[in-house]
Amino acid sequence: MILVTLVVQGLSLPPLMRWLGVADDGSAMAEELEARTRTIEAAMSRLDELAAEDWTWDDGIAMMRVYYARRRKKVDTRFGRLDHEHGEDAHQHQPGQDHVEAHRAHLEGSRRLRRELLGAERAALVRLRNVGLIGDEVMHRVERDLDLEEVQLAEA
Repeated sequence: MILVTLVVQGLSLPPLMRWLGVADDGSAMAEELEARTRTIEAAMSRLDELAAEDWTWDDGIAMMRVYYARRRKKVDTRFGRLDHEHGEDAHQHQPGQDHVEAHRAHLEGSRRLRRELLGAERAALVRLRNVGLIGDEVMHRVERDLDLEEVQLAEA
């Protein structure tokens, strides 16, 4: 009975929302874009401050700059806000190809590639455990890290 109730309500809700004229005004998406953009900007600003600290190192600062630049590009691509030029070394788009869609396709290709590689890591991990080179505890710790990477990949 519970299943029937859930299915009926789940299937009837979208038509009811349309009939009532309830629509997404995009404000939640705009809020999320604002939040993600501002948090990245805050981190990059703090990174500039930390670059002068004695305990930071140039390679680490450079690595974090690349990391946050990539996060910004992912956010911009996801929300359809691309405002950049392509230099000589940058990727090129096919003639007539929509700029945002090209970046979204590139992002999805990168995600798919990463998912494939995570799958290979998981298979290798299980093989190592199955042949006795690692125990269950180590397998679960490494597996947890792979799970976290997959979650991050899904959120990107």
